[in-house]
Amino acid sequence: MAADRMNELQAALSHHRAGRLPEALRIYKRILKKSPDHVGCVYSLAMLYAQQSDYKAAADLFRRAARLKPDLVDAHYNLGNTLRRSGNLDGAVGALTRSLELAPGRADVYCSLADCFAAMGRTEEAETLLVLLHPRLAAKTRLNQAHARDRHQHRVLMGFSFR
Repeated sequence: MAADRMNELQAALSHHRAGRLPEALRIYKRILKKSPDHVGCVYSLAMLYAQQSDYKAAADLFRRAARLKPDLVDAHYNLGNTLRRSGNLDGAVGALTRSLELAPGRADVYCSLADCFAAMGRTEEAETLLVLLHPRLAAKTRLNQAHARDRHQHRVLMGFSFR
């Protein structure tokens, strides 16, 4: 029985990687009907929904995968990115922070969390993360922010509208 589920999951993943999303979706759902706590299937289905920009369904499934396997870093990480894309920045920060606690060396987590902080206007926290990640990266970010402010001030002085 477990071997059959693994074969089914491999087939679904193969369809998913090949872009045959309806076929992958059908198999994922069939597996979950028989084994609702199959964390690999829950996670893969969440990835499919995220790929289709169905952020609510994706977030629900990433949360479920994280409940089933609390140390699954990618469930927390992808939950954070899904919440960020849907505009739930506070939720994204929580999920990404948990991901960082589980995997403190992952640069992608630092970058996603810094993006959230920057989008929230919490630039000092974003910069701190970037400094931890790489000091030269943070210096470039400060320089880009200064240039953006200068361009904005120039446009205001010249009377350009931002609407």
